Amino acid sequence: AYIVSGKLHYLAFWPEAASWNALLRSLFDELQIPHNDTGPDLRLVSSEGMMFAFNYGPDTEDLAARGLGPAGGAWLIGSAELPPAGVAIWKVDEP
Repeated sequence: AYIVSGKLHYLAFWPEAASWNALLRSLFDELQIPHNDTGPDLRLVSSEGMMFAFNYGPDTEDLAARGLGPAGGAWLIGSAELPPAGVAIWKVDEP
């Protein structure tokens, strides 16, 4: 069961990955929270005005195709083509 009462959302089960992702995407959209589906291998961390991207997968990740990277700026480390076990860092404006 999935029950919603005001701001409270209650799941009475543990959904499989696709259902869980769909539910979270829907909630983020409803709450106007920016999100990016990075898949199972790409991790993003934002800290002190910088975004860090880590590729834990066996394939190169195209960050630009995911809408990631410096907006008109330069890469501090790496590039839009993030190789396996690669790291990329760029500056971001934090609210």
